[in-house]
Amino acid sequence: MKKIVISLLIIALFVSVISFEVRADATTFNVSTIEEFENAIQTIQENSNGNFIIKLNSDLEINNETSLPSQGNTINNGNTVTLIGNGHKITNYTFAAGRFIANGGTLNLGLENGSDSLYLSGPGENHGTSESVVAVYNNGIINMYSGVTISNENVNHGAVTGGAVRIADNGTFNMYGGVMKDNKAPDAAYGGAVFIDGINGKFNMFGGELKNNTAEATYGYGGAVMCMADGAEINITGGKISGNLSNYGGAIAGYIGQVNIKNVVMENNTATAAGGAIIIFGYSSANLEGNTIKGNSAPYGGAVYSEATLNTNNDVITENTSNVGGGVYISKGNADFSSSNIYNNKAQSTGSDFYIRANATSISIKDAESMNVSAVVDNKIIPVNGWYTDNASNRYSLTNYTDKVSASDVTAGNTYALIAATDKYEINYDNDGKSNTDNVSKWLTKNSRIKITANGGTSSVDEINLTESTVLDNPTRENMIFTGWSEESADGYDLELKANWREYKKYTVTFKVENGTWSDETTDDKTIDITENNEEKVILNSSDVPTEMKANEGYKNGTWNAELTSNVEINSDVTYTYTFERETATDTEENTNTTTNTTANTSTETNTVVDENEIPEGNVSLPITGEKEETNSPITGDNLGIWIVIFGIAFIAFVITRKNSKNKKYLNII
Repeated sequence: MKKIVISLLIIALFVSVISFEVRADATTFNVSTIEEFENAIQTIQENSNGNFIIKLNSDLEINNETSLPSQGNTINNGNTVTLIGNGHKITNYTFAAGRFIANGGTLNLGLENGSDSLYLSGPGENHGTSESVVAVYNNGIINMYSGVTISNENVNHGAVTGGAVRIADNGTFNMYGGVMKDNKAPDAAYGGAVFIDGINGKFNMFGGELKNNTAEATYGYGGAVMCMADGAEINITGGKISGNLSNYGGAIAGYIGQVNIKNVVMENNTATAAGGAIIIFGYSSANLEGNTIKGNSAPYGGAVYSEATLNTNNDVITENTSNVGGGVYISKGNADFSSSNIYNNKAQSTGSDFYIRANATSISIKDAESMNVSAVVDNKIIPVNGWYTDNASNRYSLTNYTDKVSASDVTAGNTYALIAATDKYEINYDNDGKSNTDNVSKWLTKNSRIKITANGGTSSVDEINLTESTVLDNPTRENMIFTGWSEESADGYDLELKANWREYKKYTVTFKVENGTWSDETTDDKTIDITENNEEKVILNSSDVPTEMKANEGYKNGTWNAELTSNVEINSDVTYTYTFERETATDTEENTNTTTNTTANTSTETNTVVDENEIPEGNVSLPITGEKEETNSPITGDNLGIWIVIFGIAFIAFVITRKNSKNKKYLNII
């Protein structure tokens, strides 16, 4: 008993140690009701420079009937609070009073190792609040970790705030992971998810996702994030920003402050006015590096709109759309794209990849051919080899090659509408003889001379002077199969295409009959020769297979040695045999047996009925019937297994009893 108690104490101590989640000096509040939660906040506010943990044991709802502390849900006085969700949600249906604020304190949302799940939610579409879910200022810090979701905040009432987060003077919000989604700032329209309106406010994102947030009004800025304060910073390194919506800057809007974005995927964001992914205004500046910006859209600048200083390094801007400047619209300021790839964007009016106004102070772009990329023009994949003018009055197309512009010639003071494209023409030909869907697409400079050598066959042309993209038809040759054009060198030509041939495949099919004859009562083998078809297959049609074969006497039921009821593809000479099987003695005697059985069935069977009163006493000899006599033995084949189990149990009990009897101590009872 003593050993059991000691073991239980050790286990209890171990469990208490491993369940301690944050710091040993932290005060922990386990809350299951909103009253317990607000009491915890009140207690924290009465302290300073403390470390506290709030653990949720259930979902909580903050509404207008909630008794809030006088300072609301504010973390101040240098306190640090870690809010652990345990998979639960806090929903705020109130106005400003119910939001979470780090005012000179630190609020950790979730656990640093990302093992916690916490949901902070606003009231959604049909309920509005006047403030964001969380706010930070006065040297306060909020850290958001993986596993945390902030969503469904619908800010209205003309508040100047972000849909999920507001960063005021000297506040810092660090997003290490998690998701901010479905937040809206429809009236304020500043930062669908995050708004920095305080001096030196900082939003630092190191991972996670900003998606489906909205800042849309008459003048809505930054579907995901906006900065508008001196010293404000948007620093994003890693993560994804997608599906956000605004008037200006579908994902990011820099109005005042610094924007730095690195190694981020920004896709499928939308601006209804300008800057499908990013807009940079004159009082801001931006550095972009290693980002992929694709699938965004806006009337001006499908991916990027800038009128300030914009530096890019190794970014990819592709598959964006707009009316003007499908990829990039430079209104004014300085822009450096000398190491970034901008291609395969689309503009409905002008400048599919670039639209650069004359107001730009300085501009540099990368040599298009050095991007080593392909683009799609007129539904055809083309190899990019330069920049070409793409003006509203003279759009580039594969039937209208416009002027080529060197990257070094793109300078400030001029307006440029450009597309990354080609001035080459395509020769499209079959290189394997299979089908045109597998054709080779070879792009050559204008007026390239191509020699066509049919090599014993007949071609529709002997020479091509490439002044437009051309599809070369396959040649023909009697009794031969075309296997494709091969590229050769020829004096005086830029390229020679030579036809290759092979003979048709032809196989012999032999039919044999055994123990019978063909329908015409002959027995000689039949043969047919089959040549491959246009699909390069040799097919034996079921209609070519002999039928109505006749069996010899003493044989019946003929069959082929293969399935020939449908068409069969063959790959070599082949023989098929139709064989009748020999009739057996059973088949021969069938009629005799039938007669015998009939006679037997008509015979009279005699049965003896015994009256039970006439059964004599004593032993009775039973007639031998050939059937096994049934017995009443208790052990039969049907229940043998059960008896074995019973005997086994009895034997084990016997052994145990015998063992105990040897060790038993007997007491004399008086």
